[in-house]
Amino acid sequence: MRYILKLLQIIIYVYLLLFLLVQVFFISQKYLYNNEYPNIKGYSLYKVETNRLENRIDINSYVILHSQKEYKKDDIILYKGKNINIINDIKYDEENKKKMIVLLDENKDEIILNVESIYGKVIYNNNVIDIILNFLTHPIVVLLLFLSLVFLSSTTYKRYNN
Repeated sequence: MRYILKLLQIIIYVYLLLFLLVQVFFISQKYLYNNEYPNIKGYSLYKVETNRLENRIDINSYVILHSQKEYKKDDIILYKGKNINIINDIKYDEENKKKMIVLLDENKDEIILNVESIYGKVIYNNNVIDIILNFLTHPIVVLLLFLSLVFLSSTTYKRYNN
């Protein structure tokens, strides 16, 4: 029984440590390095707050993005302004010698972007991520895990007499 409690204690400790490290990373990227949208090796996690694709991606759901050099028609992307949309067309600007991305807004007006203003392409969208992340990052769950770590530490602590 003592080994099971010790194992549980280690699992909770590792989770809380990883949670803390991830939070420190994202906070430092945002405030120290002025990185508006932090990512790791081109991959990032984004919580959708505004959405023009309500039939494909739910508001308040999480998506995994990957930043790329090339995008193609019908890719779902996140661009500056933290909006998600589908690429409607790709045009080549002869004057600047750059590819321009064409999106349509809700009034069917064209939005023209350069590739540098795109954060990434949506590569994974699933409700399982939402459930897991909302549960594991909920403040009450983190507090309960911390309190259970304290409790487990006190129950598995061995006293050594000198």
